[in-house]
Amino acid sequence: MSDPNLTIENGAQTGAYVGAGAATVMWGLSVSEWAVTVSAVFAGLSFLVHLYFSWRRDRREQEAHAREMEESNADAASDGNAAS
Repeated sequence: MSDPNLTIENGAQTGAYVGAGAATVMWGLSVSEWAVTVSAVFAGLSFLVHLYFSWRRDRREQEAHAREMEESNADAASDGNAAS
């Protein structure tokens, strides 16, 4: 049977490593480096939002075009029947 203290010690050690790493990243960057990092994150997010709304606009335009083509074909068919 394994020693329960060994597991707790390993968990505490892992937590200490993670905490130390987070503190190093948090306090190791200057204000200008944080500004660049935040700007890059927001640029990526805005790009993804733009892609999503562009996809929605393209889908709407394709549906509208399909409806227009169906109406145009229906009008052409009815004009052809009226001319006969």
